[in-house]
Amino acid sequence: MDGRTDEASKAAGNVKKNRYKDVGCWDQTRVKLEPVEGAGEGDYIHANWVEGVEQPRRYILTQGPMLNIPGYADTTADMWRMVWEQGVSVIIMLCQVVEQDKSKCAQYWPTVKGAAQIHGNFSVFCKEAGDRHIADHTIVLSNLILTPINGGEGRREICHYLHSNWPDRKCPPSAAPIVDFLLKVNKAAKTLAERQGLSPGKSPLLVHCSAGIGRTGTLVAIDIGMGLLGLPNPRLSLPHIVLQLRRQRKFSVQTPI
Repeated sequence: MDGRTDEASKAAGNVKKNRYKDVGCWDQTRVKLEPVEGAGEGDYIHANWVEGVEQPRRYILTQGPMLNIPGYADTTADMWRMVWEQGVSVIIMLCQVVEQDKSKCAQYWPTVKGAAQIHGNFSVFCKEAGDRHIADHTIVLSNLILTPINGGEGRREICHYLHSNWPDRKCPPSAAPIVDFLLKVNKAAKTLAERQGLSPGKSPLLVHCSAGIGRTGTLVAIDIGMGLLGLPNPRLSLPHIVLQLRRQRKFSVQTPI
């Protein structure tokens, strides 16, 4: 598409970091991890920048992190490394850890108040957790504290939203709860970023499902459409939104044939 390439995702050292072998990651828009001195770690993670309305780096779209899958790399530490480096304050997860007896995403965050996990150089602590209900949709909200263990200062509060009512390869019965969910998330993201001294342009929304293209691309397309409708004299074209998404995140808004 327009001369775009996905060579980094095919590199020998990166292939095991891809959850799905047939889903590449565009080189032109991929998020690059910062070098770790003396660790010999590369900059690759299966994630792409996506533009928002009047915000060049509004979103990060990524795959569900992997952990303890034979033949694949563990990528949970890379996920939290990216969250820290890019100033992410809000994570939106659109899949279950397991769906139809298949692993869709690692349990990369603690879900019980007071529990903690270690991923690479980061400690992830659960400050609060509980369900929120929007119409017939259930959102599991976890308030997390992310802290570097070595070679870093400070800590950051992260809101993790798990949307548990969006089935794989299907659409929710109604779009209204999705719109309401996005309005609430965007408001919370703005408040949280400001509280931590991060401008909106420096605190992207991180969105993922399992591959990070189907449900993830659809949610972001809806959010972009809502943003366009808020402009004076809005001009909204859903095909154009999807086309631009696919130029930034390969295969976005996936549908079964």
